[in-house]
Amino acid sequence: MRFKRSEFLAITLMFFSMFFGAGNLIFPTIIGHVSGEYLIFGLVGFAITAIVIPIIGIITVSKSEGMEPLASRVSPYFGTFFTFSVLFAIGPGLAMPRTGILPFEIGIKPLLSQNLGIWQVVFTLIFFLTVYLLSIRPNKLVDIMGKIITPTLLLLILILFLSILVKQPLNLNVPAEAPNKTFFNAFLEGYQTLDALAALNYGTVIVFTIQQYNVTDRQEQLSLAKKFGILTGIILLLVYSVLSLIGALTPTQGFTNGADIISSVGTNNLGFIGQIMIAAIFTLACLATCTGLTTSISRYFSQRFTKTTYKQWVIGLVAFSFLIANFGLDTLLTVSVPFLMSLYPVSLMLIILGFFDYFNKNNNRVYKMVIPFVFVISIIDVLITNNILPNIFAWIPLQDYGLAWLLPTLILIAISTFIPKHKKDDTNLN
Repeated sequence: MRFKRSEFLAITLMFFSMFFGAGNLIFPTIIGHVSGEYLIFGLVGFAITAIVIPIIGIITVSKSEGMEPLASRVSPYFGTFFTFSVLFAIGPGLAMPRTGILPFEIGIKPLLSQNLGIWQVVFTLIFFLTVYLLSIRPNKLVDIMGKIITPTLLLLILILFLSILVKQPLNLNVPAEAPNKTFFNAFLEGYQTLDALAALNYGTVIVFTIQQYNVTDRQEQLSLAKKFGILTGIILLLVYSVLSLIGALTPTQGFTNGADIISSVGTNNLGFIGQIMIAAIFTLACLATCTGLTTSISRYFSQRFTKTTYKQWVIGLVAFSFLIANFGLDTLLTVSVPFLMSLYPVSLMLIILGFFDYFNKNNNRVYKMVIPFVFVISIIDVLITNNILPNIFAWIPLQDYGLAWLLPTLILIAISTFIPKHKKDDTNLN
């Protein structure tokens, strides 16, 4: 079956909106701001972890028929543990509550002068109620997110960018750091978008959406998933380029994050209307992301635990996220962020190994050797970063950039790939 161009674009914009949350607004903007004349180095570094890896992840998970089958190549127990951990981290454990509170903090709070606590509860209640109403009918998401929410969001970002071209001097900032430092810092900022983790979840969402259009042939589904993924990546790159330019063209005024830059640009160039635009931009971005997470996680768990329903999971996720957003987010962040940083390198390596299975077919040993090693070394690195352990990795290249795991892992992959395979260890990975 052939998609109409309007349908293809709407589906792609829906997938884009699922990835494009508040962090995807904030991080490329501050990267552009500090990169300045070295903007290309920052953009490339960010694009690797925030675009290339996630898109490869979509293709890999679509081929593997889910995150759990992919992670289970290490072992079935690890597959279950890893899948549950990722869904908790990108769902109610961190990302979903954060999507509810960030639009208020960045876009709504500056417009208020009193009763902030009450308004926060009111806003997040409306926010998560809207997420529920959108999520409860997942077959309508293409029409709502792909044809209404995302086009509106992109239009507002374009207006914000045009306001810079009209009202500000077009001078790139002078960077304070060398190009290599800019690259690696941006590479690590791509971690914070959570998009590689989200891609492990969204790969099956893409296939499910394609199936709604009566595409039943498995190879055609995979081909379409690849096309949707690549086009989503192109749109992400265009939007990140615009946001990084906004940051690079904004004069240095002591900004510490991208949210302050975007708010400053909107307010200075467009006044009160700009403030309203900023609130709308962050709200729409977070609303789409939270809806995508809610629908995909609810679908997985309702299929995993057949005595529960999709609707029950939607209600549970939305209600829990609302409570955490208002009463326990700070405490949760202290636990979730280190946990997340230990999962991220594992996600990257699962995606890369799965994508290059062409070279490793039927060699489960690569997964069994590499993934546990990455997991352990990532946990140790997080403990070092939080000053719980001494810096025993100081001798490892790239440790200063938080990438102590990278070079040893690449060496281990090379070794494990050429270890002779034994038939009893082999399983069909296709």
